[in-house]
Amino acid sequence: MRGDTAQVLTIFSPEVLLSLLLCFFVLRRYYLARRSANNCSDHGRRLPPSPPKLPLIGHLHLVGPDPHISLAELSRKHAGRDGLMLLRLGQVPNLVVSSPSAAEAVLRTHDHVFASRPPSIVAGVLLSGPSDVALTPYGEYWRQARKLVTTHLLSARKVRALQGGREEEVRLVVAKLRAAAAARSAVDMTELLGGFTNDVVCRAVSGKFFREEGRNELFRELIAGNVAAIGGFNLEDYFPSLAKVGLLRRVVLGKTRRLKKRWDELLDKIIDDHATKSPWLVGVHQHQPNEQEQNQQDEDRDLVDVLLSLQHEYNLTRGNVKAILLDMFSAGTDTSSIVLEFAMAELMRKPHLMAKLQADVRSKTPKTQQTVKEDDLGNMSYLKAVVKETLRPAIVRCFAMAELRRKPHLMAKLQADVRSKTPKTQQTVKEDDLGNMSYLKAVVKETLRLPPPAPLLLPHLSMAECDDVNGYMVPAGTRVIINAWALCRDTESWGMKAEEFWPERFMDGAKAAADFKGRDFQFLPFGAGRRICPGMGFGLATVEAMLANLVYCFDWELPDGMREEDVDMADVFGVTMRRKEKLVLVPRIPQDANI
Repeated sequence: MRGDTAQVLTIFSPEVLLSLLLCFFVLRRYYLARRSANNCSDHGRRLPPSPPKLPLIGHLHLVGPDPHISLAELSRKHAGRDGLMLLRLGQVPNLVVSSPSAAEAVLRTHDHVFASRPPSIVAGVLLSGPSDVALTPYGEYWRQARKLVTTHLLSARKVRALQGGREEEVRLVVAKLRAAAAARSAVDMTELLGGFTNDVVCRAVSGKFFREEGRNELFRELIAGNVAAIGGFNLEDYFPSLAKVGLLRRVVLGKTRRLKKRWDELLDKIIDDHATKSPWLVGVHQHQPNEQEQNQQDEDRDLVDVLLSLQHEYNLTRGNVKAILLDMFSAGTDTSSIVLEFAMAELMRKPHLMAKLQADVRSKTPKTQQTVKEDDLGNMSYLKAVVKETLRPAIVRCFAMAELRRKPHLMAKLQADVRSKTPKTQQTVKEDDLGNMSYLKAVVKETLRLPPPAPLLLPHLSMAECDDVNGYMVPAGTRVIINAWALCRDTESWGMKAEEFWPERFMDGAKAAADFKGRDFQFLPFGAGRRICPGMGFGLATVEAMLANLVYCFDWELPDGMREEDVDMADVFGVTMRRKEKLVLVPRIPQDANI
């Protein structure tokens, strides 16, 4: 979601407060009818601690414009070391999870109880039920849809097969930046990286002709609409009894239905075009490909081809297909671009880290290449550490660039890592070069940590009463809020430098082996358990490949008059966290003629 095209409505806004006052009298009757029953419920049972609440609205007044910060502060006061706190937001009980041990109890020990999603009228309309993977309630349909996505659409094999498309999109960005460097022009990195991730995802999902008729820009506009609709505050989600007030529902759903209609028109055209023109769908039920043919299909087919070829096997309606495609478009675009921006911003603030990263990447990329390829990334350990650290509290691409520009020493270190490991014959880093770029991977990790792409993970829902969550009873129907932002700032887990962007934490010591794949509960940028993000591999490949090439192909400067300390790292809360200010940088061609 772009900050200038959509805004997330928070519960602190005047519009919401006015709506709360208007619905007061409707809720009063409900409150009086339920008060006696509520006083008797859970008598003698140990619920998680909770601050004092108000009648009707519960604890809504305690949650401000930055809910992740408000909830972290409330947890410090009321949750104690257990990291569990029970809030009543409107009529709905919410379990707030703010410690690694509490996250492990919910997402591993009792994952079978908390694997569902709360109902959402907006998601129900926009996602046909919902019948996607991210927001659909737990059940047989979700299990089959999840299996389809993880086995066929976003498997490691399929992510690898899409490598050529990602690398071509990287080369297009590098060409634009080289032109800007030749003209000594400043570049809006927020816009550039947002467009890059949008194009990578659209190409993977719908094929290399996605730019026809300006379709890529339409995708970007509609994805922003999705984020605003699903991330917005809807009174009925907190006051279910308001479902009887038809006017409120009509207002909320009117805008959502208009957005859904635009998506339907676009997706129906894409599906129909693939169904009639794709060589892999014509006669798909008449011929079973052999292994060699299957490998070629994996390389050439986009995700729409794959999904339609499996539609009958998984008994999917057209509405199901479109809902799953909406997940593919929406989930991968915003998060990756934000992580890149945060990483670059941090590296610009710490030049010594930028230098270290550049040394790592440049030393491990073949000199015959003009860009870093994905195959080069394997041993770029510092790059991976930087990305991990950016994932800790923000969204990766833009944040990575902002952090790197603020810290020139980090930028230099990262560039050294990438340039030393890229073949000198290459003009870019390829994905195959990334394997040994250890500092690059450390930068990526740190970018995922600080800050996490989603400050609050998508909410979970308890499907049954759970009697022992770290010693507490959690009632059935309780929403669960995992505060990833708080987990990434837990000083017991991350030490006294928890608030500092420091990729070296992932190079040596106890945190070197920490990963974001759902096993380390202090570090959950992609969630954990049954609901862990299935697109993690695709997103990470996109982030590492682009970041490696940004630091391999270019040196970076701030616009005239700006200093490292002037790079503003303030962020804006939403479904995904983004920087408040655009990141504008000046690319320079390195002095090394081989790059």
